[in-house]
Amino acid sequence: MVADTPHRRLDVRTLIGVAHPLRVRIRDRLRREGPATATQLARAFGESSGATSYHLRMLARHGFVEPDPDHGKGRERWWRATPGVFQIVVSELLEDEAGRDALRLVSDELHRLSEQRLQTWLNERERWTEPWRDGAESTSYVARLGAEQMQELRDELSAVIDAHVARAAGPDTAGPDVRNVEIELNIFPTGEPA
Repeated sequence: MVADTPHRRLDVRTLIGVAHPLRVRIRDRLRREGPATATQLARAFGESSGATSYHLRMLARHGFVEPDPDHGKGRERWWRATPGVFQIVVSELLEDEAGRDALRLVSDELHRLSEQRLQTWLNERERWTEPWRDGAESTSYVARLGAEQMQELRDELSAVIDAHVARAAGPDTAGPDVRNVEIELNIFPTGEPA
């Protein structure tokens, strides 16, 4: 049986805690590449270790990262992304000016990072072996749905993805031919706002 992926609903205060471009990038890198020290992150982002250390502490205060007890010796402190999926209820955040600003900043930065990774794939896919190239997909569907149907579709697709992500955390997914796989799920209405 596959364990459920932990979900955490973010409130305005918590989202404000991550609403800084460097914090978004730090959390994203720890999620994708695993634990790191403030010094390693500083080198990766061209920042000072003091800056990355400060942002790591802010991320930890709001539950986005945590110390990694499996790494480090002595004064060397390693950090890892906290597991799980962070849920944002957009309507709640739009009621508050600070929430709107935080949502915009975090969304913009995550979208920029995602676009950057997609462009890297498109530029380098010929370097990958045939099974990886043929297993990738870039498709856009259009469906005529009501708001409730759209939410049902979102929930069903998220459940399928959550199940695969949870299975991917198991021992059978280690090895030289296993890679991180980007899964983009965008569900939104188009046309005039209702």
